[in-house]
Amino acid sequence: MSAVERVPWPALPTDARGAVERHLTGPYTVREMATYNSGVAVLLEFADGARVFVKGVPEGHDQVAQLDGEERVNGFLPLSCPRLLFRLKAAGWDFLGFSGLAGEWADFGPGSTDLPAVASMLSEVGDCDVTGLRLPSLWESYRQWCDPADEVLFQGSTLLHRDPTASNFVVSEGRAHLVDWAWPSIGPAWVDAFIWAFRLVVDGGQEPHEALRWASRVSGWKSATPAALRVFSQAEARSWAQSVEEAPGDEVVVALATAAEKWASRWA
Repeated sequence: MSAVERVPWPALPTDARGAVERHLTGPYTVREMATYNSGVAVLLEFADGARVFVKGVPEGHDQVAQLDGEERVNGFLPLSCPRLLFRLKAAGWDFLGFSGLAGEWADFGPGSTDLPAVASMLSEVGDCDVTGLRLPSLWESYRQWCDPADEVLFQGSTLLHRDPTASNFVVSEGRAHLVDWAWPSIGPAWVDAFIWAFRLVVDGGQEPHEALRWASRVSGWKSATPAALRVFSQAEARSWAQSVEEAPGDEVVVALATAAEKWASRWA
């Protein structure tokens, strides 16, 4: 998937900003948000305390597929996840607008008081009723890095976020809110917990045994098997290795690929 150039909110075409503003309630201030996946990502804050998060990419960009996925899944998510307020296209841009959140990104470090709330949020997602929701299966996303015989290990009927990083949880008043549903999938119940464990090590500097202890608090974890963890971790490592080939100068991607290879070796 090709990268999208970041554009500050004031640099957008006037007609694009105007189309968004027609969905807003009045004057606002702009906070630019860090993200890899959007050309525009801003939190618009209003005098009454209301917030709207807007993300967008140029029309026709291959990352429009991520906006499609977020739009499709939103109505099936727990109520603690931001609600989709609008989808619009204007002046060559494609936007999503969500209810904004007050809070801070989760702390994944040892002893963090955010971790119980994150585990609870992942369990809540795993319990979502996805009847009627059409999303790619996990196998569709990982088959290129697996043996065909491994398909059975990727089967399941649970809603997956697939990117439970520290910056995708906003914590407020003791509750974690899971955001940025760019890659929703359907698959085994243990997957998000396992990826979270990896991110606890990478983002939070936790020891692997502590990370897995936290993962075990997510309800879907109990269905994990050693064979599934081995195959999935190897597929993740191969996918990150491919990302390095596509973006060899990206230090973040290189570091994640190295960490993923080390994580996979633990399950070999």
